[in-house]
Amino acid sequence: VVQTLDNLVPTVAITIRIYDFWNQIEPNPPDSALAHNTWGSRSGTHTYFWDHPDKIVDEARKRGLEVYLNVIWPPGWANGGSKTCNPYVGDDLSCGNVITNPLWYEDFFYNLVAHFQGRVVYFGVWNEPNDRHCFNGPSDDTYLKVFMDMYALPARRAMLTANPSAKLVGPELSMGTGVPRGGRNRWLTARLWRRSWGWACCRTGRPR
Repeated sequence: VVQTLDNLVPTVAITIRIYDFWNQIEPNPPDSALAHNTWGSRSGTHTYFWDHPDKIVDEARKRGLEVYLNVIWPPGWANGGSKTCNPYVGDDLSCGNVITNPLWYEDFFYNLVAHFQGRVVYFGVWNEPNDRHCFNGPSDDTYLKVFMDMYALPARRAMLTANPSAKLVGPELSMGTGVPRGGRNRWLTARLWRRSWGWACCRTGRPR
């Protein structure tokens, strides 16, 4: 990681996109018995392991790079995904299964933004949601509403509460061929997304 960041410094890059994995940061479910009406713990008391993203973010900042952070892929306890699914290869799409409780993501996103306050301003809301490996949502025309209800809107509420100065970026769309559900153009032109408070749209790794 350090060598990769060092290689970026002589280039024109001033912002680096970093992603990490929700299923590694929070491998265990919250203790729902301790849930209370407080932001960050509305679905229970959570235990997070921030060591890996902390290291990458801090090393990037040491080199004068601004960080755009996206945390992807839910833990299996949140979406019923297989413990052995690999989102990069194979036909097991369960890594992209939709979570069953939006409060889990709202809590996670609140704590993510609060944890990195002062170090990260830009946060991505999901990776390539037009690819079933990342968002294995419904096959009918409700898929975008499900994405908004389960991920985008909880992320926005949590971010604005944790740090109103932070920025939400999305959707990070796949540019690959054979992308399901009508390809990226349907996401970019969909009314629900265009009404979404002026969020930036971007292709994976290439903000625009």
